[in-house]
Amino acid sequence: MTRSKRWLLSTILGSLTLLILPWSALFYSFDYRPKLEATRAIEKFHKQMNEGEFGQIHDDAGMYSSLGKTREDWAASMTKIRDSLGKFEAVKSSMIRCEAGPVFICRASLVSAFERTETTEFFRFSRATGRLTLVEYSVLIEGQQFPLRKG
Repeated sequence: MTRSKRWLLSTILGSLTLLILPWSALFYSFDYRPKLEATRAIEKFHKQMNEGEFGQIHDDAGMYSSLGKTREDWAASMTKIRDSLGKFEAVKSSMIRCEAGPVFICRASLVSAFERTETTEFFRFSRATGRLTLVEYSVLIEGQQFPLRKG
């Protein structure tokens, strides 16, 4: 191989490397990391749900949440959900999608096993203030979405 061909080949390989590394970093930053953060938030939610810490879930969600107007409303809804389903046991499958925009949003749909049944849960998280916070939660109970959405 001549010197010019080796130089050309090394230039092309070096350029490809310089293109791939920033793309990988962007993919990690905009796709993988938010999904991992949402997964951790869902794990925390289920732990708090099993321990009956419904008020704490509401408080952690913050002011951008639509988790009921008051802490008591939210706790009452979550108590009904847990009484109906039993304690959370495991996630069977999940799909998490994140969208970057003026407000970063992650939506998650999970098929989850509870003590009494298997059902679908829906989560919506937002990053308006620096950390990913729960904005909305609902679950299918006997084919009906609960808590019922207002509006």
